Amino acid sequence: MRTYQKWTGLCRVGKKITFKDLGNNLVLNFTVAIDRRVGKQPPDWFRVVCWGQLARSLRGIITPDAYAFIVGELRASSFKSGHSMIKVVSIEAQEVTVLSRILSDGATRRTDGEAPGEDEFTDATVSPDDYNEDPI
Repeated sequence: MRTYQKWTGLCRVGKKITFKDLGNNLVLNFTVAIDRRVGKQPPDWFRVVCWGQLARSLRGIITPDAYAFIVGELRASSFKSGHSMIKVVSIEAQEVTVLSRILSDGATRRTDGEAPGEDEFTDATVSPDDYNEDPI
């Protein structure tokens, strides 16, 4: 029997966002924070990789501190660092919906495709100061 996995999550985008044109393909890499449900523990951080048209469509739209709903698959890889092998789990995104961005005053602004001038402001339940800088 074959196995199957699909990952979904509502995340906050970290500060590190990189876009590369590899000649025959495009790649967008960014980090996301996922809050833990218990207490005020620091969030878990993951790398997200977007390829091709998805990378192209998100370039310039995805910003640090945005909320994003991501659907994808987990990918495990490893690399050698000194004398140790480091294992990394990343999310290879298949769909990304950018929902909102935390503003410096603590409000959120929708970034889901609404026309300019029709932004909605609401009180944010989380501020950027509530979590650490993305360590990845």
